Amino acid sequence: MATTQTPSATKPLRHRRRKGLTATVMFYENEPLPPTPPESHHHISPSCNFPVHIQTFILANDGDPAVQDFYTKLQDHLLGRVLHPNWSGGPNKFSETECANILILNDRFYRHKVMRVNYTSYDVWRGQDSINSRNHADIMTLAPEDDPSSHPF
Repeated sequence: MATTQTPSATKPLRHRRRKGLTATVMFYENEPLPPTPPESHHHISPSCNFPVHIQTFILANDGDPAVQDFYTKLQDHLLGRVLHPNWSGGPNKFSETECANILILNDRFYRHKVMRVNYTSYDVWRGQDSINSRNHADIMTLAPEDDPSSHPF
C-alpha cells in the first residue's frame, strides 16, 4: 500500500521556519521569469503560485517591529501609488476613510523568487540586477527628499 506525504513533510527541516511566515520562495519551487525588456523599470513573474494571507502573516510575525501597523501602512502605500504613481517621497498619511477605498482581493499578497531591476549606472551604461529574497535580499534605496539634513539612504 502506497502512502503519500504532504509537501511540508518532504521538505528538509532546515527549510521550515520555526516562527513566523517566511517571505522567501524556496529554490526548488518553480516560478519562471521570462527575459526582462530593457525599457521596463522592473519585472516580477505574473504568477500567483505563492499566496500569503495578510492577516495570517501579521499574526505569525507578531512582535516583529517590521510588521507593526503593517495593514495600515500597506493600504497607505498602495493608495499613494494609485494616486501618485511617479512620487517617490516619504510615507503618505491618508485618512482611514481614504484607505478604506483600497480593497485587497482575498486579503492576499504574493511571494516571488526573483525581481529584476533595470537601471542606468553612474557612467551611463545600462545595467540589470536581480533581487532574490533567499540570499542577500537587502537593498538600499534613496531616502525621501523632505529633509535635506537626513541621510541619503
